[in-house]
Amino acid sequence: MLDGQGRHLVLRGEDVSGAEYTPTTQALPYDAADFRAIRALGADVVRLPIAWALIEPTEGHFDQAAIDRARQIVAWAGAAGLHVVLDMHQYLWSPCFDGNGMPPWAVPNCPTTPPTTIAGQEADTLVGENAFWHSPTLQSDFAAAWVRVAKAVGQPSYLLGYDILNEPGPGLIPNEVFEQSYLAPFYRAVGARLRAVDPGALLFLEPSILNGLVNGSSEFLGPIGLDRVVYEPHQYGADSFNADSVVSVADVGGPSQFAPDLAIDLAVARRIGAAVWLGEWGAITSPTSVEPDSYVADDLTAQDSVLLGSAYWSYDSAADQPGIEAQLRRISPMAIAGTPESFSTGTRVMSLAWVSDGGETLISVPSGCDPAVRVTQGSAQSGRAPATVAGVPAAVWVRAATGSSVAATVSC
Repeated sequence: MLDGQGRHLVLRGEDVSGAEYTPTTQALPYDAADFRAIRALGADVVRLPIAWALIEPTEGHFDQAAIDRARQIVAWAGAAGLHVVLDMHQYLWSPCFDGNGMPPWAVPNCPTTPPTTIAGQEADTLVGENAFWHSPTLQSDFAAAWVRVAKAVGQPSYLLGYDILNEPGPGLIPNEVFEQSYLAPFYRAVGARLRAVDPGALLFLEPSILNGLVNGSSEFLGPIGLDRVVYEPHQYGADSFNADSVVSVADVGGPSQFAPDLAIDLAVARRIGAAVWLGEWGAITSPTSVEPDSYVADDLTAQDSVLLGSAYWSYDSAADQPGIEAQLRRISPMAIAGTPESFSTGTRVMSLAWVSDGGETLISVPSGCDPAVRVTQGSAQSGRAPATVAGVPAAVWVRAATGSSVAATVSC
């Protein structure tokens, strides 16, 4: 992913959950101060879930309050100095099944009351998903809701783009068929309509929800047919020892336990000609997790080793777990002017090596850090970028001659 100056964006941050399930008659569980708190950790991006069910609660009727709220949360994040990925979210497909996402009018099998058993919930969800993937009309309605939101939010410089649909489930379609024959055409159609509104936007494309759980990798066979796309897997599953349930996570193998999942993600991204970014990982809430704090540290180390950005799921749970939040509070690259060769983020020290294109490389530091830059290879100038909201340092900058190999550390 590149910014307007052609710099490589790393994008480390958090998912901020709430707008996808909170009725517009109720206050969100976060406000502008929470985005400033995320930026103070040294983060530079947030992924913001919203939901079609709230945007268009009845067919053809768009709730202006929900649209205004989407615009508001994007503005809050931007004012705090954060990039934004706006996500049309679903969890358990719809409120029909005690989840969020698709409006009841778009779910033909929506029951009068949600199912009371997990088996019933799963069965109803599969049928609801299946109906959507076999209905061009519903898919067009979904795209129209996205267009309405995109027009309202506008094109602020900090809005990177749109995560078209969170964790799409294949319904009753075999997963080997679903991604290539149903999901890819869906992405092309919705992406084209979003690009008509916001031509410069990145499009974040997720694999099937079964990615990493059943097949072990995405079934996309080649390019999706859109340019400037970002492949956005979510890092849950057996390979990463993340059950996302009663056991939650287990740090049993250090950074190496994450290598298989990350290798697959990078391979799929190359296959479809996309950048790659982890839109979710972590989701640590269970007190029965094994070494959750070191799990976060080791996962970030593994991400560093393949130059990968990510968003931790989620802000509300991390804020309630001081050990995890302490590991997320990091010095990290924001925008690398040239070709990145390696980086290692850290709570006190970060190292970065790159071949410069002559531009200004930005490195994010958390609040309370008095950053010291040391050039360990090559010759470079450095300085401190202007402070952002509430005095949070945005970054330090390092600039070197075009074509020079540079290495530097930033410490607090």
